[in-house]
Amino acid sequence: NLVNTLKQPLKDDYNILILTPEKMDLFLDDNPAFKISFFVIDEIYKIQDDGDRSKVFTNTLYRLSKKQSDFYLIGPYFDRFSEEFLNRNNAKFIKYSAEIVQKDIIDLSKIEHKEKVNIGNSEIKNGRRDTNLKNIIKKNNEQALVYVGNKRGVESKAKWIAKYSEKIEEDNGLVSYLESTFSEEWSLVTCLKKGVAFHHAGIPKFIQIEIVDAFNNNTGEIKTIVCSPTLIEGVNTSPKQVIIYDDIKGIDFLTDFDVKNINGRAGRFLQHFVGRSIALVELPVSNLEKVIEFSFYDKDLDNEELIQVNKEDLRLDNLEKRYVLEAYLNEQKVPLEVIKKNKFIPVENQIRLINHFRQDILFYNDLQFDNQPKMEQFYSI
Repeated sequence: NLVNTLKQPLKDDYNILILTPEKMDLFLDDNPAFKISFFVIDEIYKIQDDGDRSKVFTNTLYRLSKKQSDFYLIGPYFDRFSEEFLNRNNAKFIKYSAEIVQKDIIDLSKIEHKEKVNIGNSEIKNGRRDTNLKNIIKKNNEQALVYVGNKRGVESKAKWIAKYSEKIEEDNGLVSYLESTFSEEWSLVTCLKKGVAFHHAGIPKFIQIEIVDAFNNNTGEIKTIVCSPTLIEGVNTSPKQVIIYDDIKGIDFLTDFDVKNINGRAGRFLQHFVGRSIALVELPVSNLEKVIEFSFYDKDLDNEELIQVNKEDLRLDNLEKRYVLEAYLNEQKVPLEVIKKNKFIPVENQIRLINHFRQDILFYNDLQFDNQPKMEQFYSI
């Protein structure tokens, strides 16, 4: 019984759950007694390196580890995993250094200006970043992912590449569909007619999937995808080459780990013997060990994390802070379980809202409406 939504019914046995960490967390809320015999989490580094989602990843791993089941955690390009987590779960870390597709790394930032560089079966003269990008795509007939560090840059760079690209004849129906459903003027449509697509979190999910499928089918409709970090992390694509245009990821600079992750997207197993990654900017290199920490055991926790961890798993300062937090909630006459259910919403904000309700017992009644709130209700909310 394959389960990939929270609404699917469970059988008495032989259930295989395929869920995001967020959905798994909710599933465990609704099915606390559900027995798990084995679990796998891919891209396990996201318990540390995925911004706000890291807390959800960590909490889901913590809850699953309490099921006393076997598990397999998988992730690329790190050297060690939390010793405390391994010890408490009787687990073993194994590092493999082999690449299933070899990588040809070309760093144009390290090559003299106007020096000639062989890229695949073509040759370019090293120049400015945009000139290099245009020449690589124009002279090289291989599919490419072009990494750009933010959403706004993704669209503008895709339009710029399309301007220098020839119109293609192939159409799998995606262009016609987008023209009739959205608009002929949408920049994505204009780009797709030139064999260029862009991919970022602002594009509807089903269109993202169609773009990636058309690219992976390698039938000629899409030669180049300009993408933000969303496509680099966790989506299977099949380009021979990756071109790194930016050294940023949102508002932050790329780390050595990010660069390895991007390079890892070059080449696809069983399709290419060698993938190619081309850096148009200087990128960070680090010889330091990459250690993935499990924050619930390895770090000082904030109140929102403390409340999710069983008291017997807390140590020293974290345990002391938990006692202080419980005393505060008792003083406010707020059950700990209420706060715990609102995962990672700041405790102080929850208390303020609760006290607001207590001071205005008619607040709820004043906010009843059918379809749209009235103006005064809107301001009240």
